[in-house]
Amino acid sequence: MLMKLIGAVCVIVCCGFIGFKISYGQKKEEHYFQKLMEVLEFMMRELQHKNTTMPYLFYRSAEIANGSLKKIFLSIYEQLNSCTFPDLTTCINYSLRQQNSIPESVKEELYSLGPNLCSFNLSGQIKGISAIINNCEFKLQKLRNNKEQRLRTYQTLGLCAGAAIVLIFI
Repeated sequence: MLMKLIGAVCVIVCCGFIGFKISYGQKKEEHYFQKLMEVLEFMMRELQHKNTTMPYLFYRSAEIANGSLKKIFLSIYEQLNSCTFPDLTTCINYSLRQQNSIPESVKEELYSLGPNLCSFNLSGQIKGISAIINNCEFKLQKLRNNKEQRLRTYQTLGLCAGAAIVLIFI
């Protein structure tokens, strides 16, 4: 009987942990979108006022970013500086494949940065970055809609799933 009780507690805790992990992932995605928007706005200002070269633009952007985003921007800077790849899009794709901790929806926006920066003149680059910022704002707004209720639901569902599994197997 004691073993069943210990097993039941372990199942409930594990399922609850999964719910909390999903909830944390949602918060993390929101944080990444906020930080990416800050970096993109910085890039836009740099291009408008200083007409910075691409390698230096990514280096300066890395100073604004933190965590995995900083690593990505530094990696892009290093790839561009060493001329490892023929174009910016390939450098961005390579750098993003190296980072697994960034949510896919954020990576999608970063992937679109390459064609926007290497295919257009200055005004096209600024418009492209502005479009990416707008996409980020839209996705961020979707994440924020009913945020607290959705996060509590994930946590509660995890615990309820654990309890249901316990009831089925006991």
